[in-house]
Amino acid sequence: MEWWYTFELLFINENITRYDLEKIGLQNDIQDSKDLIDAVANAIANFETYAKDLAIDNHLIASMKADFVKM
Repeated sequence: MEWWYTFELLFINENITRYDLEKIGLQNDIQDSKDLIDAVANAIANFETYAKDLAIDNHLIASMKADFVKM
């Protein structure tokens, strides 16, 4: 099974854990998968700051943050 297909299936389930993502990385031989997960988690954690720096509307920021998966 291709990694992207496995990844798409995970998004059907909102209870995705870091362990799930790391497991996909290992199963699909994705190099530096833990570092990639860290980078994405960091970007998501700082999303509101980045969005405000770019003068994104607060309503849109709140709407987007509501869709984020907590890790």
